[in-house]
Amino acid sequence: MSEIKGAGPGPRDIERLFAGEFGVSYTDRNAVMDPAKPRFFRELFERLGVRRVLECGSNLGLNLGDAIGAGLDVWGIDVQRTAIERAWATRGGGNFVVGSILDLPFRDAYFDLTFTCGVLIHVPPTAIDDVMREMVRTSRRYVMSAEYHDDADEVAVPWRGHDQALWRRNYKKKWLESFPSLRLVEEGYKSPEEGFDRITYHVFEKA
Repeated sequence: MSEIKGAGPGPRDIERLFAGEFGVSYTDRNAVMDPAKPRFFRELFERLGVRRVLECGSNLGLNLGDAIGAGLDVWGIDVQRTAIERAWATRGGGNFVVGSILDLPFRDAYFDLTFTCGVLIHVPPTAIDDVMREMVRTSRRYVMSAEYHDDADEVAVPWRGHDQALWRRNYKKKWLESFPSLRLVEEGYKSPEEGFDRITYHVFEKA
């Protein structure tokens, strides 16, 4: 797979894809989760000492289930309305919003931590900086991404019939080059045996 240089679909094209029937099918496929995954996030939040968190691209809110149960102020946002409606119905105690991660409807520094899990991989090259900037803007202290890693800066991977709907990236390098004031405080790899889909996560602290 070669490193891509040009721009493919625009960010609104990808949002329309996930907001429609393609996104509903995605939600249905991912309606069950290994309990190790939400446990990892709750333990991470507790370790960092955060109280109010936002997941960008939260879908059904499954990653946030244990954190809600632990009494944290938990928020999720997604373009997929069906997923958000189900999250409200099943994740009592959480707050879920239909909206775009390109323009987060929250004030500056409202959250202790803003994060993604398997979402930045679906953000096109033309919008990745804008999404990361919104994550940094809305966070008071930490930003985190848990995504598919690649040693190359950016690699398009064919996915479910679309040539450009998933991009592996060197996210650690991308965060630190785009936002030099961030400081890496934790990183790791999570395997399928741990409830994840071979993701690499990075937690950064704002200056």
